Parts: sequence; structure tokens; C-alpha cells
Amino acid sequence: MKRCIGTYNSEYGTALLYQVDYLKSEWITNICYEVPGTKRLYSPTMAHITTYARDHDGRERNSMFWNTYVTYSHDSYVLR
Repeated sequence: MKRCIGTYNSEYGTALLYQVDYLKSEWITNICYEVPGTKRLYSPTMAHITTYARDHDGRERNSMFWNTYVTYSHDSYVLR
């Protein structure tokens, strides 16, 4: 299951940002965006999320805000 938590300005254009209830081995966290024009999900770093993501109101948020959506993470994940 995936839950929309905002938008992400990717190199492919504006994408929907999701919290998903699973973690793939190549992902950093369970926060992903759907690559526009595909059904493929990509997990950006927290540094990129704080730079390129916006909440539903279009506001930039800090890593503490986005970290509330992290329920699964790669073993090497470190909040920065």
C-alpha cells in the first residue's frame, strides 16, 4: 500500500511522493516518488527530499518532518 504525502521535483518533472509499507533492498527509506510516466518507484536520499519535496500545501519541510513518515529504512540510513 502507498500513501501520498506530497510532491517531489524530480529530473523527470513533478512527481507524487509516497510513504509505502515496504522497503526494497535498493531503497534508502520507505519514502518514494513515482517516476512520471511510469509505475516505477524511486527512493531519494533524505537530503534530496528536504531540498526537492513539498508537503500537500506546497511548503518545504525539514528532515524532522519527513522522518515522521519513515517506518522502514536501509541499514545504512542516517538522518542528516
